[in-house]
Amino acid sequence: MNIEVETKIRGNLSIRIFDASGKEVDTIQNGPVSPGLHSYKWKTEHKSRGRYYCKIQSGMNERTEAILLNK
Repeated sequence: MNIEVETKIRGNLSIRIFDASGKEVDTIQNGPVSPGLHSYKWKTEHKSRGRYYCKIQSGMNERTEAILLNK
């Protein structure tokens, strides 16, 4: 599964995946990035079907998106 994030300025970017119970199951990115569009692959081969949440933090901005994983 691809996750795309656009950053406007250089800074730290954190992309973490949580399961439905709130447990962190993966860290996709955690560190500095330059401005621009970034694409990351979340490897789901060994993950169970169900609802996950992708939390993206960049500078003072934060958003969480729901992901429904069907296999």
